[in-house]
Amino acid sequence: MKAVNYQRLTGNQSVSFDSLRGVSALLVVASHCVQFFFLPTNPEYHKYVAMVSQSSVMLFFVMSGFLITKSITGNISKNGNLDLNDFFVKRFARIYPPLIASFVLVAVIVIFLHISGMPMSDLKGIPKQYSFSDFALSYLPSFMFLNGFLGNFKDIIHGNIGATFINLGVYPSSNAPLWSLSIEVWYYVVAGLAFSGKAKNVILSIAVAYIGYRLNGPFFMFSIVWIAGSICCLMHDGVLKINTITRLLLTLLSCIYLFNCTYYLLTEYSSQNLNKFNVASGLFFAVMIWNLFIVKNIRLRILPSSAKYSYTLYITHFPVVMCIYTISLAFKIDTLYAVVISFISSVLLASWLARYVENVEFFISRLRVLINAYKSKRA
Repeated sequence: MKAVNYQRLTGNQSVSFDSLRGVSALLVVASHCVQFFFLPTNPEYHKYVAMVSQSSVMLFFVMSGFLITKSITGNISKNGNLDLNDFFVKRFARIYPPLIASFVLVAVIVIFLHISGMPMSDLKGIPKQYSFSDFALSYLPSFMFLNGFLGNFKDIIHGNIGATFINLGVYPSSNAPLWSLSIEVWYYVVAGLAFSGKAKNVILSIAVAYIGYRLNGPFFMFSIVWIAGSICCLMHDGVLKINTITRLLLTLLSCIYLFNCTYYLLTEYSSQNLNKFNVASGLFFAVMIWNLFIVKNIRLRILPSSAKYSYTLYITHFPVVMCIYTISLAFKIDTLYAVVISFISSVLLASWLARYVENVEFFISRLRVLINAYKSKRA
């Protein structure tokens, strides 16, 4: 596939997208702080916190669909066809360093809690699935982006294969946000193979998508949101076009659908209704991004610099909040103080770590050196 009239983002669009990415990550952190410190004593607010957190993740999916597709169309525009090696090297360099850093962070926290004698599981008021007690086993699937697809590696070790494939929503017990990363990475794989234009890659893309759909229900459901972001990019590049009437009709329908799903979720809170709300909010965000930031080129400037560490923040904040929650129980720290400490600590740590682990160009250059060295040995 060759991109038609590839378009770079304007200055306003770049700032707006950075703002959206950063604010989304900050909202997820704030939601989890509330989840740990306030919901145990105020469970009636759980659905509202879930709506904020989940809709923020859906905005992430929309932005991911747009920006990854923009990366692909830019690659095609530069090379004539998609250079898959270049695409996957860049994805590897972007994804793995912060992910590995999050693993190291959890290991450090586990060691700290063990030495200090603080509890690593069965935290007061917190669901039992959140704990530091099975660190090693729960992170192996996440390293391979298979959590949620093949279940918990612990079940495989103990021979509970049936339970493994039933438990499709599994995530590391001390880093719940990683549930979405495995899904998103496989979207990258499917998109890269599909846009390559080669028949065998397209067939492989369809096979991967089908397997993902069969093993992980959310993979299919949230692909609708990711694809909506991708379509926005293709329209921005001129590959797809819609007229004004169609755009306004889609805007109206997305508003009606979101209102409907929100009403049913507030009326009866359930995982099924929450998933419908997630899709509705994602589609709504996609339409609003198209209307406000692509068509109107509006400049949204809300903490755009937070985008520089948004990915690191997303995958490191949860164990930090859990750790501070554990400490707050042990030392009876005031709830409000603990929330502020958790939020600020998560942001400061992520912004510092990102200087090193989100230095994508550095890791790309190192990977290419290794790849070239490997090719030389094979020659």
